[in-house]
Amino acid sequence: MTIAISPDQLAKQFPAICKDPAGAQALLGVLQSKTVATGEILIARGQPSDTLYLVVSGRLQVTLHAGKTQLKIGEIEPGHSAGEFGFIDPGLAAADVIAAETTTVLALPQTGLHELLRTSPNTASSLLQGLSLELSRRLRNTSEYVVEKIDEGIYAFRQRPQDDNENLLIRIGRTIMGLSGERQ
Repeated sequence: MTIAISPDQLAKQFPAICKDPAGAQALLGVLQSKTVATGEILIARGQPSDTLYLVVSGRLQVTLHAGKTQLKIGEIEPGHSAGEFGFIDPGLAAADVIAAETTTVLALPQTGLHELLRTSPNTASSLLQGLSLELSRRLRNTSEYVVEKIDEGIYAFRQRPQDDNENLLIRIGRTIMGLSGERQ
């Protein structure tokens, strides 16, 4: 599908990953435009995922399933992206991403990243740096949210000895930080 966005518009809408019109032009060379109908699944939990989606228009909803319960965990609006984890580390998607309304996205599969790395390394670097900063921001916000909910008593621990709760908190923190091993 033809991409109906100029390099200037791309750089303006996605400033974190497009630092300048020349980089945006290089990025447009590897992006694929896609329209996602309301209710259509863009990314399916448990399915292979290796594509980054830049939302140009519309709105996406991110959901998880816990048994028969569907949990809405967020929305992605124009100027933001979906599929970052699978793009950086291809694997099975952790959540469903569904169009909440007709949505236009620009898709960048892993092969596009490899092409950018070869032909426009500065653009690829800006893209990866922007994604890293976005993921860092999300992780920080999620960590703050979890701590806030624990403080409010919304996320309560089962009745266990205090030491077990402390160990659980440490394990959660270490998981969030990507660390392994036992408590020092």
